[in-house]
Amino acid sequence: MTDEHQGYKGGLRGAQMFRRRVDQLFDVIDQARPDDDFTGWGNKDVFHNDLVRFKGIDATGYFNLHDDDLRISTDSTLDDTGTPRIWPFRHTVLVPGKDVESDGFGENALQCRMMRSVPMDAARGKARVFSKHMIASDTLVIHKLRGNWRFVAANHYYALVSRSWVDASWWRRTHNGWKNGIELAPKLIIPHALEVNRLSQEINLAMSWSEARKAQWHVEIGRRSGLSFSFATLASRVSGIFKAREIKDGEKRRAALKNWVTDHWRSDAGDPDFEIYVRRHLRGSETFQWGDYFCTVHPSITDLEDAEAAKIEREAMGEQARRLKFAEPAEKPRYRVRALSRAI
Repeated sequence: MTDEHQGYKGGLRGAQMFRRRVDQLFDVIDQARPDDDFTGWGNKDVFHNDLVRFKGIDATGYFNLHDDDLRISTDSTLDDTGTPRIWPFRHTVLVPGKDVESDGFGENALQCRMMRSVPMDAARGKARVFSKHMIASDTLVIHKLRGNWRFVAANHYYALVSRSWVDASWWRRTHNGWKNGIELAPKLIIPHALEVNRLSQEINLAMSWSEARKAQWHVEIGRRSGLSFSFATLASRVSGIFKAREIKDGEKRRAALKNWVTDHWRSDAGDPDFEIYVRRHLRGSETFQWGDYFCTVHPSITDLEDAEAAKIEREAMGEQARRLKFAEPAEKPRYRVRALSRAI
C-alpha cells in the first residue's frame, strides 16, 4: 500500500479534515434512535441498544482511504471437496448512503454490515436450515426520518447446502427472486438460481476481504463503550495522522505508537568491547487518546507473525548474537555492513 493510495492528505489541514469526518460520523451515531415505526425491512428488534455488536467496523471506504493494492474477489472460496478455504472468518464494512439508496433509505443513510462464521449451535432457534458451515449476517441501517436519525436492523443466517449458500433464516423474504422460490420441503426453500449466485458472490467477497485484511494495519477509533470504527493504514502513517493525540499525565512527550524497529547492533552495556545483535521487532504503544476518542493500533497479522519469527531466529543465533567490535582504521573512516550479513 503506497501513500498516494491513502485518501488522507497529510499535514495539519489533512488531520483536521479527517477529525471533522470522524466527529460527523459519531454525531450521527449519538443521535440515532430505534425506528419503531419501520416494519417493512428485516427484524427491527434485533439490535436495539446493542450497537456495540459492530465494534471495530471497517470504515476505510467511508473515509475515502481506499487501498488500490487490496486483492479481493468474488470467485468461489470452496475447495475441491466443497469446503470453504477461508474458515473461520469475520468481515465488517460501513457502506455510504449512495450504496443503500436503492433500499429506500435515502442518500444520507449509512449501512453497517457484519458477516461472520458461526457454529451450528449458535443458529439454534434462529435458522431453519442447518449445515456444518453456517454464517450469521447482521445489517444496521441508520437513516434520517423527518429530520431525526433512526436505525433499523436485520439478521440472516446462511447455510452451505450442496456447494451453494442458501438463506436459512426463519423469516422468508418475498423479493429479489425468493418470491419465485420452489418449496421442496417444509423447512427448506431453494431460491431462484440468480439469487443463489448473488448470495454466493457476496459471501465470497466477504471471505476474500477478511483474508486480505491480515496484511493490513488498522486503527480503531471509538468511545469507551459502544460502536467503534477502524480504517486501514500504513504503519509509518499512524503517528502523522494522530500527531495531535493526548500526552499522558506525568509525561512530557507523546509516547511512540506501535512501529517497526529495524535490526541493528548495539554496544554491550556489560562489556564495551563487545556488541549485541538486536532483532527486528515491533515497539511502541498500541492504545492512545485522541481528543474524546480512545484509539487502538492493530498491527497486521502478517507483521505479528514476522515479529514472532524474528524472535525465534534471534534465539537460534546463540553466540553469534554477540561479537567483538571491529577496530577503527587510522587512515579511513569505519564502514559497517548490514547486521544480518555479518552474523552469517
